[in-house]
Amino acid sequence: MMAGENMSNVGSEELIEEVHKFDSLFHKCLRDYRDNWKKANSWVKVDKKFKITPSEAEKRVKNIRSAYDRFLKKTNNAPSGSGRDDLHVPSEFQNMSWLAPYIDHRPTSTNID
Repeated sequence: MMAGENMSNVGSEELIEEVHKFDSLFHKCLRDYRDNWKKANSWVKVDKKFKITPSEAEKRVKNIRSAYDRFLKKTNNAPSGSGRDDLHVPSEFQNMSWLAPYIDHRPTSTNID
């Protein structure tokens, strides 16, 4: 079986929970985050559990994190007084609230006065 085929069997929730065990993979303020050797070793530990390559797992986590980031932007940018009900939280994002403090949104700018 190829590694790519096994990737579809890895659940997003399981992968994110495993990444949560290693601060060096998501906590940008830590010195370990900037240490490429520690990050590589952490990815290897994650990958051993799921039997996928480190680059595949890193790509998958990046995609999940981006999707969660877009979801947070959507929930936080409701106009005041819009009367919009709370958005439904998809099941894959329900256990990811621990990641929200580590996601920084850059301020946007426009050329319209």
